[in-house]
Amino acid sequence: MLDEVRASLDGGMGAVLPRSGPARSVAQSLLRDPASHVSLEEWAARTFTSEATLRRAFVDQTGMTFTHWLRRLRLAQSRTMLDRGLPVATVASKVGYTSTSAFVAAFRREFGHTPGRHAVPA
Repeated sequence: MLDEVRASLDGGMGAVLPRSGPARSVAQSLLRDPASHVSLEEWAARTFTSEATLRRAFVDQTGMTFTHWLRRLRLAQSRTMLDRGLPVATVASKVGYTSTSAFVAAFRREFGHTPGRHAVPA
């Protein structure tokens, strides 16, 4: 599943994984656990760098802020889970949304349709 998410990040989602350093380490951790609610400040401490350095690294290496990158990651992983038939509420929780309605709203903003519609074969 991680390979599918990496491919969707590099391709259809328009997001890329950071190339190196602490940002890459954080991204790899979040690929394994997209529901993590570790703050950027805590990620910086865990990777022995400053929050500002980590923030800049995400922008420099991915073209987007950490928050935007994380939202893209979560939504990319959600599509993979929905494609496998998991219920919307389960997917929302597994990718870090505290409410299904917040997940549905984010998904709709990103893809133009609801996750329920995505999960239904065309």
